[in-house]
Amino acid sequence: MAAMDPIHFQKTINLFPQLSEAQALSCFLFSTSASYSEISELRGNSAVSVKKTLEKAQLNLDLPSVQAIRPMYLIRVLFSAFYFMRTGTQRSTCLKNDVQHFLHLCCDEEAPVRLLPELDIEKALLMYLYCSGESIQDICEAFSCSESEFQNELDTLLKVLEINSLQKLRIILLARLEAFLINVSVNLN
Repeated sequence: MAAMDPIHFQKTINLFPQLSEAQALSCFLFSTSASYSEISELRGNSAVSVKKTLEKAQLNLDLPSVQAIRPMYLIRVLFSAFYFMRTGTQRSTCLKNDVQHFLHLCCDEEAPVRLLPELDIEKALLMYLYCSGESIQDICEAFSCSESEFQNELDTLLKVLEINSLQKLRIILLARLEAFLINVSVNLN
């Protein structure tokens, strides 16, 4: 279908280097709450094929379920917009450079924007990147921490927010990103 020509979605596809083009497009549609059959109609393949494509994407993104794709995908897309708004630059292909650039700019601000005021900026950034589907290995490299240190930070955040699952954390972070973007657009008037 011409409406789903990958050329229209290339920048979004590029946000997910761990996914094939078909997986990224299927995740994009799935994140809009489209059903397997709706995605299959739009992509020109079977619902079974869509299900298998999403299951492969789930594995590539190291997610616990196909349903976890929805908030993760939206967090990554919206966080990329947030990153651009805060830094004036697009994210690069190097997570470590992006983290350093973001933290450097935020350190210079008197009152930095806080998506997670319960945490310092570095820890909040770590959580957003994790919930956006970045690999633990890449996050640990970007923040110069071990996997056990990362796990401790994650456990601390879950306790601070009084939630008991990563899926709920993704939902909270997505809602806060959406609220921030709405506030920015409302304040433009």
